[in-house]
Amino acid sequence: LSGRFAEARSLLPLPLQSAHALFYEGLLEKDLGDPLRAISLLRESLSRREWHPVAWYFLGELLVEQRDWAAADAARAEIEALGWRVEDSPSGTRLRR
Repeated sequence: LSGRFAEARSLLPLPLQSAHALFYEGLLEKDLGDPLRAISLLRESLSRREWHPVAWYFLGELLVEQRDWAAADAARAEIEALGWRVEDSPSGTRLRR
């Protein structure tokens, strides 16, 4: 459904609010331009399944956009605690194991 926001939006909220459903809903809200809603959904997703490094990554990106540096640093620390690292470069940021 990438790029087909209206169609994707029609499927939400999903009846079963699993960690994965909340994660994807958060990404959709990010793409639709509602960072605060996206942050809320990603945090809810992580409260149900903390080990998901990609969710921590996107949460951190959104927190940086909101200039919440302490929370963004905490998200990065969670990623590192899971055995991943965040690499910043001129071409962008990536997760590495």
